[in-house]
This record gives sequence, C-alpha cells and structure tokens, in this order.
Amino acid sequence: MAIVLWASLRQLEAVRSAFFVSLTQGGACRKLASNTKADLLEWAKQEGIDPQWLLHDSEDTFADSVPETDAGSINRVALAWMRGIRHESGDSYSKAVVEGTLSTASINPGTDYGPERSSAHWDRWENFLTTSAMLRFMATLEQFEIETLKALLYYRPEGTSILPNKCVAQEVQEEVIHEEPEKKGDVYYYKYPALWTWIRPSAEISYQRRQIFSRVYGISFPKTGFDKKHDQLCEMRNAIAHGRKRIDITLHELIQVHGYVTKTMLTIRDTVYERYRLIL
Repeated sequence: MAIVLWASLRQLEAVRSAFFVSLTQGGACRKLASNTKADLLEWAKQEGIDPQWLLHDSEDTFADSVPETDAGSINRVALAWMRGIRHESGDSYSKAVVEGTLSTASINPGTDYGPERSSAHWDRWENFLTTSAMLRFMATLEQFEIETLKALLYYRPEGTSILPNKCVAQEVQEEVIHEEPEKKGDVYYYKYPALWTWIRPSAEISYQRRQIFSRVYGISFPKTGFDKKHDQLCEMRNAIAHGRKRIDITLHELIQVHGYVTKTMLTIRDTVYERYRLIL
C-alpha cells in the first residue's frame, strides 16, 4: 500500500481506537486504575504535570506524605487538573468562574451558551466524544484529499489532457507528500511541485480543493450515502470547531461519518489509479 492512503487509514484507526477507549474505558483515568504512585508520577511526567499539583494542601511531598494505599489516581488527576488551571490562570480563573455563573437580565434565563456553543452538554457527555471524533474523522478525509491533490499536481500536471493509456503506473513517494518546505521570509516554498507554493492555500479550502479536482482532473467525489451532504458535514465540523452553535451527533451518525470517510478515500484511490495510474 502506498503512502497517501496508508497514512490516512492509520490516522483513521488512531482516532477510532482513541474514541472507543475513551467511550468505554474512561481513557487516562482507566489507565491509572492500578492506583500506584509510580504509575501516577509517570503519567504526570508524561503530561508535563508538576508533581506538587497532585498533593492536597496537608501533604508536603508525594514520596513521603502519600501512602501507597492512598494514591487515589483518579482523584489525584482531578486535583492536578484544577490546581494546574489555577496555577496557569492566576486570579483570572476565579474571576472567570464568578462572572461566568452570574445571571443577567439582558439574557433569557432559559438560554445557556455553554452547551449551545461547546456541543458539550451537561446532560449528554457522549456528545463531547462524538463531536470531537467527528472533527478528527473529517480532518482525516481533508488531509487525504490535500495529499492526493499534491501528488496529482506533481506526477500528473497535465490533468485530463493526458490519456490513461499514456500514463505509466507510479507509486507516490513519501518525500513528495511529507515534503518540508523551505521558508523564505513569510513564504513556504515547495519543490514537489513548485506550483504547490501558490496553490496550497486554495487546496486547504474544501470547496476550492474539490473544484480543482473536478476542473483539472475530472474527479468528482461520491455522495455521503446517508441524509447529509458533504457541505453539511463541513458546516457541522466548522460549527463545532468555532463554537458557532450546538451540534448533536449520535453514535450512529458518527458511525455514518466514519463510513463516508472510509468509502470516499478508497473510491478516490481507485479512481486516481484507473484514470491516472497513480498509486496513492
């Protein structure tokens, strides 16, 4: 399997696995279920957490003050989270909490912009996971499309003007997809191809990228296969990412998005090979 599809499938697998573990096992806190000081300190080091944040006010040092039977991993993680926030935010944290819980006569008391803008509702924790995973699934597809377009522009710059029987089968190389550009001033310059230096900003915008696929390479993308269009999915993704409005995604809808992403990548892989003999 070539680099473009392989990298995206691995990305998809990582998101899928992380979501499932978080949904069913509690993620990091489940990992600390052994409740040992060694595991907790290792986790703190990995996450850049000051070991002092794991301590209650009555405890001096983790090694001397905390007995092995009272490491309380999950509670200590929660403690470190809150103490870390207070440490980094200073007085602004307390002020934000006070001001964020005040009511005002100018706002409808039935309106809470917390869940409305975050899609992380107090009554449905699963939605935090499903919306987070949806962002990453859509990002996987987006990156796959960007890398596919870069490969086409480098290996098949002629576009539709080249006939399929004139194309010699080629496999996309990693150096083309993961090229490190040379920065001059504020501009990043690419070689594979040089055109990517100027076309990349357009390629990173969904509808413009798909226009290039269609107009230059005659490639159209499959429909979602369920009651959402790609534009609707992009709007949902943007609403979640920018906190525009509440988005509810059920587990079944997330499964549908995953199916759409997977089918689209494989369909485009096959189309690019059949038309341009390019192995993604």
